[in-house]
Amino acid sequence: MEARKAEKPEYRGLKLVVWAVLILVALGWGVKDYRTSQVFGTDKRYSLIITGESGETTLVSFDPTEKRILSLSYPSELLVKSRSVGEYQLGSLYKLGEYEREGGEVARRKIQGFMRIPVQGYLITGNSNVKSRSLLTRALWGRVGGRNKSNLSRLDALTLLSRINIYTWKEATQDELIRAGVLTQTDGIMRFHPERLQEYVGSRLFDWQVGVAGLTVAVVNNSGIDGLGGDIADFLTNLGFDVVAVRSGTEQKEVSRVVTSDSKKYRREVDYLQNLFGWPEAEEADTQDYRAEIVVYVGVDAVKLF
Repeated sequence: MEARKAEKPEYRGLKLVVWAVLILVALGWGVKDYRTSQVFGTDKRYSLIITGESGETTLVSFDPTEKRILSLSYPSELLVKSRSVGEYQLGSLYKLGEYEREGGEVARRKIQGFMRIPVQGYLITGNSNVKSRSLLTRALWGRVGGRNKSNLSRLDALTLLSRINIYTWKEATQDELIRAGVLTQTDGIMRFHPERLQEYVGSRLFDWQVGVAGLTVAVVNNSGIDGLGGDIADFLTNLGFDVVAVRSGTEQKEVSRVVTSDSKKYRREVDYLQNLFGWPEAEEADTQDYRAEIVVYVGVDAVKLF
């Protein structure tokens, strides 16, 4: 057998260049994903919706404290009321958002609003009725491979994939939601009961990493919109904060803001609120009048959350 011919130096050089490019691409991908990660390195509850053109929508919530995953699927015909767009069927959210090429983001924001819980992520897939670990695994691998559109980074998807098989799995079925009074059906129309939904959410989607701090929060409604302060208060309660007061402001403000008595001590919590709601950086001021460590002044801009 003839001896294998020595590889030409120019070919060896070309291979080295190709490998160098691949390594640089991988490093660049990793750095970018690390900077934009919503999940990696955090100990807080993480929730995302899985939706698509089928109209079905599933909320999946990862609890790193109790190591549990809750999957909650909503029927596409469910009627939901929104402060910003009125009443609509849940199944139409993605298509409505796609008119502005923001189907996933619109669905994420509106489901976050009517449930009054943080929903950080969205994942667009052909089968959005995720009722098992295997279906969720397939959807997340679709994100890693670039097939499924999402605001999750690939690092986020890989982090969630690493949790799927070590967390316990719980599916909240439609029948369970009806028995709990969360969903009601009258004359063929499916609606949700706001108070029952809050009871259900508060006991199952509480964020222990926020709640363990026991921070007190007061809400001041400066929006001039009746009930908007209460909506924010429900949201903060479900998030894990201790809401001690909800008051009406004396003048209308367009922009919401957060004030804390100690910006260094409560930096982690106020940064979380800022990132979650897109509010300006928190201010430090005296909050003793409200007997709270954090005061949220609700502006007109908060209506888009609901």
